[in-house]
Amino acid sequence: MNSLSQMIAHMGWADRKVLESLRPADPLDPRLMALFGHVLGAEHIWYVRLVGQPASIAVWPRLSLDECTELAATNLAQLTTLVAQLGPSGADRAVTYQNTAGATFTSTVAEILVHLTMHGRVSPWPNRDGTSRRRPNPGAH
Repeated sequence: MNSLSQMIAHMGWADRKVLESLRPADPLDPRLMALFGHVLGAEHIWYVRLVGQPASIAVWPRLSLDECTELAATNLAQLTTLVAQLGPSGADRAVTYQNTAGATFTSTVAEILVHLTMHGRVSPWPNRDGTSRRRPNPGAH
């Protein structure tokens, strides 16, 4: 398994862990659902940029827990397949895209995959009891 495949697998694991932590929460924290919806929406948007398709999910979608579960599984399956099909120089292929503000950028497939797998991995995800974790204060160390 190459590094990009490992990063995609880790992204899937992290998404599953977030879902596991959200399931017992009653009621669901709408702020955390919005944040997780954004992470999943961004995964989708980066994938469709890589394959040259239009996005069918917004960058800040309003999703139910069931919709999050479905989108996380779809994102993981699509990205796993994409990485498995990259040829020897596929990670170096340049992709030109527009961000949600309309600005045009060019990045390599590898740069995009690193960004998308790291996006949202340090977030105030809830503890097992549904309470929010605080972000560490980098200035405190």
